[in-house]
Amino acid sequence: MALFWRQETAGPGNPLPRHPAAHWWYTLEDEARAVGTPPAASLLALDLDAGGATTDLLSPSQAQALHQGATVWGATAPLADLLTRVQDGLRDRTLFAPVLPKGCFNAPDAEPSCDGFVVPQMPADSTVIAVIDDGIAFAHPTFRTPSGGTRFAAVWQQDAPGLRGRMADVPFGHVFSRAEIDSRLAEAGGEEDRFYAALPRLGEGQRVPFRHRHLHGTHVADLACGAGRGDAIDVDPERFPILAVNLPTALVSDTGGTFMAAAMILGLQDVLRRTEAMMAQAQSRFPLVLNLSFGLGGIGKNGGHLIAAALEQAMDYWHATHGVPMRVVLPAGNTLQSRLAARAEIAPGRPHRAVLRVTPENRGSTYLEIALNRRGLKPTHSALSVKVTPPPGAGIFPPALPPAPLAMDTALHLVCEDAAFGPKGLAQCGIYHGFQRDFAPETPAPEGTGVEIVTVAIPANAARDPYRPLPPGGEWVIEIALAPGQREACEIELRVLRNDVPRQINPIRQRSWLLDPAWQGFTPDGHRSTALEDPGCSITRRGSLNALSGGRQIWTLASSYADRELLSDYSSAGPGGPLAEGAGVTLHAPADDSPLRKGRRAAGSRAASQVRLSGTSVAAPLATRALALALSHWHADAPSVAPADFAPPETFAVRGPHLPWDRAGFGGIAGTG
Repeated sequence: MALFWRQETAGPGNPLPRHPAAHWWYTLEDEARAVGTPPAASLLALDLDAGGATTDLLSPSQAQALHQGATVWGATAPLADLLTRVQDGLRDRTLFAPVLPKGCFNAPDAEPSCDGFVVPQMPADSTVIAVIDDGIAFAHPTFRTPSGGTRFAAVWQQDAPGLRGRMADVPFGHVFSRAEIDSRLAEAGGEEDRFYAALPRLGEGQRVPFRHRHLHGTHVADLACGAGRGDAIDVDPERFPILAVNLPTALVSDTGGTFMAAAMILGLQDVLRRTEAMMAQAQSRFPLVLNLSFGLGGIGKNGGHLIAAALEQAMDYWHATHGVPMRVVLPAGNTLQSRLAARAEIAPGRPHRAVLRVTPENRGSTYLEIALNRRGLKPTHSALSVKVTPPPGAGIFPPALPPAPLAMDTALHLVCEDAAFGPKGLAQCGIYHGFQRDFAPETPAPEGTGVEIVTVAIPANAARDPYRPLPPGGEWVIEIALAPGQREACEIELRVLRNDVPRQINPIRQRSWLLDPAWQGFTPDGHRSTALEDPGCSITRRGSLNALSGGRQIWTLASSYADRELLSDYSSAGPGGPLAEGAGVTLHAPADDSPLRKGRRAAGSRAASQVRLSGTSVAAPLATRALALALSHWHADAPSVAPADFAPPETFAVRGPHLPWDRAGFGGIAGTG
């Protein structure tokens, strides 16, 4: 197999090198089929500016040209603005998302097959609870009022066929209004199976929605706002309307969380828009709490991640425009034991040798981010030299790398050239020298400040075609050194990107992780070690926090046990990385009943069924519910404090454990229900 390094560098005639996301073009079909969904028919481009987010839909050929650095025809605003920002050094991995099959798009000239959206009338003292997740089974009885009507004000199923055509107010998918949900429930006689069977099928595979027994979104939404807890949400559900966004399965299945930003931010926008429409009808102002139970890997953790910046921007907008509180609740992440983060110091003549274990039959691409722990403006050349060596016996013998230092925005692909693989060949791995600008720095810094990041990308090693040459599983060696001309020792951070994917979305759940013989997985008495640093080990548990954490107003929830003053052994720790100044956990909540009875019981996909799910994704909705109850007092109290200061997190801490802030935050909330 003839291999060579293909080198591409951004320039005036080539505005964008092929990014790590370009590997999706090699593996999209295999990754999509792994979850029963054919390849997406379009990509979503998202540009986040000071005035909010605007979108432009690209055809597959346009989007592929954009990823490959070719000319994108018809590049009008906002796409033209987006290209300018990418040229300026903004990483594009979070900006583009393969979203949906063609049938999901709402064509502006299409004839509608459904009535327009009807804004429901809400009480003037309402508090809105929003959940953005996957698999929110919105016909479940836990989301119905005592009279049998739905508690949902709206549900945006992002990967459903568009039914409203020119009357649609979303670019893709279908928004189920309260009136439509109640009508469909009546037609189904209140039976969930009949209700779901009558819904539009999802994807090209015509999947029946909500067919699994365990549904992450249903479990989370039940804890956040479902019936049966005996609190004010149960007593008067009309005052706590629910807005839900079901993300596309194809995005949730991506173990790197690479393509979620666009769909999440559009879901956030939709929540704001529909809440404002309900407020206009009620002639009142509603507090709003949003639960987003997804933990992403990678660099971030100070509110500077694109999604986190959008969440902070949304809360700032809500407080300034409407003068009522808005809160966002996130999970801390479940990766304390996953060996996804490492730190090391490199100096001239003293590189760092990292070993990345890639599992066989891995149906998702593997991404390893290497960040220079030094903030500054974007340089012209990379300060790092990165060499990748495939596992021994793999039959892959890479030629020598181009000499360092490499220009910033340079992409290197180890390519197997063959006419069958297209003009760009088939990549066995990629090395991308880029720069991550901080979207929302908490400390004053010059515009454009950020960190240098080198991303190593290894495509999936499982494919339908058994004769397709794919990168092997095994121990990949990544050697990181200072580039020639760099004389000052510096620290680096390594992060394996991983989204904690719900089991029903990716049941095989292969993962990649870092290896170090000094890693101590267990304490001398046989328990899982939770020490944030092991002596002499480059792999660290410190900084395993969700990349979306941090910022000024975002709540990050860790997990603890309900029966004792102890944190769950998987619950991630702060602080963040080179862009985060001390970002940590806000609070913890009892997401596990005990070390032997992991998880909390909540709704399954059908009536009367309960399932036990564990993780910080379960802790987050417990805080969301407590927050919603607290924010509902805004109407009666008419406080003089600023909306951002109402119901501060420390007032919710009613229990220990008194562990370092990095894992425990202010303390634990009461775990009722």
